[in-house]
Amino acid sequence: KKEWNAFSQRGKTNRDESFFKWMILRDLRIVEFAKSQPEWNGKVLVLNGESLGGGQSLAVGALDKDATFVCACVPALSDHNGALAGRRNGWPRLWKPGADGKPQTDDDRKTSEAARYVDTANFCTLYTPGKEVSIGTGWIDNVCPPEGVMADFNAIPEGVVKNLWYNPK
Repeated sequence: KKEWNAFSQRGKTNRDESFFKWMILRDLRIVEFAKSQPEWNGKVLVLNGESLGGGQSLAVGALDKDATFVCACVPALSDHNGALAGRRNGWPRLWKPGADGKPQTDDDRKTSEAARYVDTANFCTLYTPGKEVSIGTGWIDNVCPPEGVMADFNAIPEGVVKNLWYNPK
């Protein structure tokens, strides 16, 4: 029986082969195409998504200089290495921590290292003033843990307008 999210595990031990690297590059290409259309006013670019779409919005918003507003609700791809800091790893939980919170196998160690390159908490450090980011979380979300979403929010530098909103569920 194949897992429904097996796609997320493709290339996970190598940053250059990661499914998520290629997904983000495709997302950037889509935005590039949209900006080339005559309907775009050249000023306002809003990115919005929930769960995996929220993670994609955060990554693309950090990388695209024209993004003006990003809204990410319960973003996935947050805090892949949360266990190293005593938190839960975010979706898709690319590696399973041992009792000590550390990777236990060589594959898990490679995955932990590669995961940093597709972690939205790291993308969020790239935001610059002039952008606005709104992030939502659910306090009891077991798929996209709130502590990972908070890692995203807290990584956004000063000078960037940022908002946090939450739902108890």
